[in-house]
Amino acid sequence: MDGFVHEPLVLPEPPNPGFYDPAWDEWDVKKGPSRRAVIIVVVLAILAVGGFIFFKSTSAGKTPSTGFTTPTTFSIAQTASTPTPTTFSGKVSATTPSFTVGNGLTVLAASCNCTAAKFEIQVLDATGNVAATPIETTGLFGSGTFAGSVPLSVPQGTYTLQVSAIGPWKVTVTSPPPNQPTLPLAGRFFGGSGPSIIGPFAANRDYLVLWAFSFNPTPVKLQVINSVTGAATTIKETSGTAKPSWVRVPAQQAPFYLYQGDTQYLWGLLVKPAN
Repeated sequence: MDGFVHEPLVLPEPPNPGFYDPAWDEWDVKKGPSRRAVIIVVVLAILAVGGFIFFKSTSAGKTPSTGFTTPTTFSIAQTASTPTPTTFSGKVSATTPSFTVGNGLTVLAASCNCTAAKFEIQVLDATGNVAATPIETTGLFGSGTFAGSVPLSVPQGTYTLQVSAIGPWKVTVTSPPPNQPTLPLAGRFFGGSGPSIIGPFAANRDYLVLWAFSFNPTPVKLQVINSVTGAATTIKETSGTAKPSWVRVPAQQAPFYLYQGDTQYLWGLLVKPAN
């Protein structure tokens, strides 16, 4: 099992990017609330167990064991057509060499086993000005430990990264091609903590999404990211409750990614084609 030892929601490597129970083929919202209730209970139970395990590991006075997993474990699968990511790593704060961002979707994935509860990545343009701050976090449950992926929303150009961290960190910048193979049309579970780009999902069909958190005190967005243009559309924003949300993603004209926004807490997504 890849990922944080205390975070059992991280899933195996592609080509099987999400836990899938064949019984989910029977899932249909129109069949009544009993099946929906069962799914909600399952998601909340998984999230509760993950939170309990983490709480026990930290309350015992021991530093939890961590593992470094590329945050795209259950997201953007690497294929022959996927460009080689630009990768940076270090153990303390640093400014990286320059890299180039083109048109369309660019994904920044990062991880840090930070000993201080702060991990920040700023994107600097060619003049040294801050163009974006894609990562600004205290990590899972405020521990400093972080793994996630975010859309890098900056214009085409040359940039550097200014990384603020104490502890081993790694950053990759990838531009997935628009013709990236889409995920199979089956119900899938995705879970973790921190932000994550998941997909791509097939175009021209509706999807049903069940979205849940172990704890959710601040606003979190669920967005659709166009795989060709990189444009983001918010389909749901929630805060102040761990109550699961049902979301219907309407058919998109191009393959798309789901972007789970930043959070320090465990989250879960059940995604299924609507028809």
